[in-house]
Amino acid sequence: MKKVVDGLSTDDVWTRLEELQLGVEEPELSPEQLRINDQAQEDELLVLESIFGDNVFVLDRQNGLRCFQIHVHIEVPDELTVSVNLSSSSALGTPDDNSLEFSYSLKVEHLPLIVLTCLLPKSYPSNLAPHFTISVQWLNSANISSLCSMLDSIWKELLGQEIIYQWVEWLHGSSLSHLRFDREIKLGFCAYSYIGDRRAISGAVSPEVDIPSLKSYDEEQRHENFRRNIHQCCICFDEFPGMEFVRLPCQHFFCWNCMKTYSDMHVKEGTITKLLCPEAKCGGMIPPGLLKRFLGEVEFDRWESLMLQKTDKHHVGVTCMTPEMKLIILQERQNSSQLEDRQRQREKEKINDLLSMQEIHRVAKPCPSCKMAISRIGGCNKMVCDNCGTYFCYRCNQAISGYEHFREEGCEIFPPDRMWGAGINARRFVAQMWEERVNARQAIGQIQARLQAQMLPNRAHQMWVERINARQVTGQIQAQNLPNCAHSCPNRRQMNAKAGNNNHIFCWACQNHYCYLCGKTVKRCSQHYGPKGCKQHTADE
Repeated sequence: MKKVVDGLSTDDVWTRLEELQLGVEEPELSPEQLRINDQAQEDELLVLESIFGDNVFVLDRQNGLRCFQIHVHIEVPDELTVSVNLSSSSALGTPDDNSLEFSYSLKVEHLPLIVLTCLLPKSYPSNLAPHFTISVQWLNSANISSLCSMLDSIWKELLGQEIIYQWVEWLHGSSLSHLRFDREIKLGFCAYSYIGDRRAISGAVSPEVDIPSLKSYDEEQRHENFRRNIHQCCICFDEFPGMEFVRLPCQHFFCWNCMKTYSDMHVKEGTITKLLCPEAKCGGMIPPGLLKRFLGEVEFDRWESLMLQKTDKHHVGVTCMTPEMKLIILQERQNSSQLEDRQRQREKEKINDLLSMQEIHRVAKPCPSCKMAISRIGGCNKMVCDNCGTYFCYRCNQAISGYEHFREEGCEIFPPDRMWGAGINARRFVAQMWEERVNARQAIGQIQARLQAQMLPNRAHQMWVERINARQVTGQIQAQNLPNCAHSCPNRRQMNAKAGNNNHIFCWACQNHYCYLCGKTVKRCSQHYGPKGCKQHTADE
């Protein structure tokens, strides 16, 4: 059976629905009434499919009863605030009376959907209401139970009528106001001891997990809306769909054709120092990875040559080369046509070793107490040392006692997301641009570091390590430390590790998105994962 919601399989949902079915006795109906009910159910399902389209998923019949699922998109007010109060005590979720609270909030335009799963008894709609469950990723069970009770009230008002459409419309437009979340959503720690309505299925874990999940969903939906809508290019003033635009790191966006013409012109004329964001008074840099797609292979080689002409590539002085300089030279030699394949492969392995060491040194931070190296691969900036138990801030590396540090010292509890992209023709490319951290300033700094590395090795080291993609850090360290979770990329065969229960893997080497379960490239998460596809979240056995 296919998974219907994160963390809960269809079999689990059916078990709950079966319990609900067994708890209600079906009335005895005449064959004619059963025929009328069956026809009404069939007609209602056809209407729901015509109205809600791809958000309706018809599941296999259970004991001859119709079973289906509807994904309900929540109507969100303008600039809805999501906030959470975190205790300053060391043990999260167990605040005491004397602990202070740290408040964190963010604005969202989209919320993860509500999943309504229905099982239609034979006596529906004439006598009994549909058996149903409500699944919400970010709401706790008590709030979801309140939604279930409201659906019961709607059925009592419309007893004997087809009710599913009214349920969906209420969940879409009135669920937030019913929970008094129409202006602000206040999240808290999940009440694990809560025993309520079996129809309420919560995917909430803790604020440290739920807040990043809400941010990620909101940013993804904003990006999807940008791709679907029509926008005007500030260069040619023509209007195009969002998928034909590119968004630069400075957040200005232009159509693909204009950016390609603009880039070709500067490279052809040799004015590469002016190859910046076309927006007046902006001057933002264009990442090299994006330039490579604008220019093509020949023009990009010319751009690289012009950049290299601005620095002295030779090793100056008698001091031995630093690992950073050695890495630069080895990477440049990979493009040489005079290098034999065997030697190229040996040097490539050496490059990977140097990169691995650089990344390990870059991502790890010493515990301020015992100096144990610790890496953060997700979550907030509040860290705890497994060796000595010291709490510290990952951003400034100071020892802390609670969340008050993030309020008083100015450090952010959650690292800011860098979602750069609006599509250019494919979601896969946009995902690459979102994750690409190396901007043009860093590229120039790396070239200049070749001249200065021998005299200023510390500065060269800093400039070099700043350009490495954070995804590469996570991918390499996880693949080494979690060999049982490692999986090779279908594109470049580079090993990547599955992070947590998420089967969606981003290859640090080639920026390819693929599925851990089937090994296939994923272009759209919404199409690949879901009731009719692979499960996006599964626990490792």
